[in-house]
Amino acid sequence: MCGLAWQPAGTKLTRRLLLLLSLFLLAVPIGSRAAETKGQFQAADLVQDNQPIDLKQEKYQQLFQELREQHRFSQGELQRIFNGLTIQRKILELMDRQVEAKPYYSYAPLFITEQNIRRGREMLAEHKELLDRIEARFGVEREVLVAVWGVESRYGGHVGDYNILRTLNTLFDAYPRRSRFFRQQLIDFLLLCRENQLDPTKMQGSYAAAFGQTQFIPSSFLAYAVDFDGDGVRDVWRSTPDVL
Repeated sequence: MCGLAWQPAGTKLTRRLLLLLSLFLLAVPIGSRAAETKGQFQAADLVQDNQPIDLKQEKYQQLFQELREQHRFSQGELQRIFNGLTIQRKILELMDRQVEAKPYYSYAPLFITEQNIRRGREMLAEHKELLDRIEARFGVEREVLVAVWGVESRYGGHVGDYNILRTLNTLFDAYPRRSRFFRQQLIDFLLLCRENQLDPTKMQGSYAAAFGQTQFIPSSFLAYAVDFDGDGVRDVWRSTPDVL
């Protein structure tokens, strides 16, 4: 056996899950976001919490024009969605001190825990038939799917409690270095809410506007989310087949 000692299947699976969780975290550009803001002013320093937005600003006029002309939103719809929105200063503060910017050795233990690994093994057993079908269709190993699920939301236990609309609008309006990116995410969010008959004013997610049990951002949802249970809706919040 090439000098390798035999190990129980459960031990091999645990080590494999641990390795996958580690590799997934290594893919994060550690320290890059911290380096970007080092020595620069912080966006949160330029605003007050709950500062009202100004829909007369040119950036909002241009956004509304694009939503009307390219995506067929009515002016009334847009007024209903955006009226009363304010800047959330905490979002800006969190964006400039993201946990992912910590060194890997201090970040990894937040996710690579015995509880997470044990729960991952339980999910592999509980959803074996579903994972069989997903593997057969997409060719992605079940351990990878379950590891991502565990890292992103603790298997659906932590999906975020920030208002996504307010978060995205705050980052579009008051986070200059990534305003362009979050402008598109805001548009995509409104599109996915319309597609899935969701109220954009009530959706919740992370402080970076990721949502659902596998923490999609809006553009990724539109590009990659799958209606795997066949009910006509891509539900990454409640449908385990769609989540995985």
